[in-house]
Amino acid sequence: MSTRVKTSSKKVNFGNAISKIETQKILLSYKKNRNTVRNKTRQSDRFTQNEIAKTCKNNPKHFWKYVKAKTKSKDPIGDLKYTTESGDKVIAGKDDKKAEVLCDFFSSVFCTENDTVFPVLSNKKCDFASEPPNFDLWMTLLTD
Repeated sequence: MSTRVKTSSKKVNFGNAISKIETQKILLSYKKNRNTVRNKTRQSDRFTQNEIAKTCKNNPKHFWKYVKAKTKSKDPIGDLKYTTESGDKVIAGKDDKKAEVLCDFFSSVFCTENDTVFPVLSNKKCDFASEPPNFDLWMTLLTD
C-alpha cells in the first residue's frame, strides 16, 4: 500500500473520530438540556399541586377541576377490524360494537373449566423410597 493511501485513510479515520466526538458533545448537551427541562417541569408540577393542596379547603372547585383533568381518559379505543361469521371483514367504529367484538374475542380465548370433576390419577411406582426425617435426632443434636 502506498504512503499516500495510508495517509488518506488516516485522514478519513481522524475525520470520523472528530465527527464522533462532536456527536458525543452534541448528545451530552442535549441530555443536559433535556434533564434541565424535565427538572423545571417537575418543579412546576409540584408547586401547582402544593398550591392546590393548600387551597383545597377554601376552593374545592379548583381541586376537583384538577382531579378531573388528571383522570380523564384521553385515548379512546380505535376502530377494530374483525371477521364476521360469514367471512366478511368489517370495521367496528361505534363503542357498543367495539365492546361486542372485544367480548367475543376474549370469550373465545378464555374458557371456563368444570371444577367439580377432577381426573383420577393413576398410582405411579417410584424406584426409591424416602423416609420422613427423624426430628428426635435433630432435637438431640441441637440441644447438645
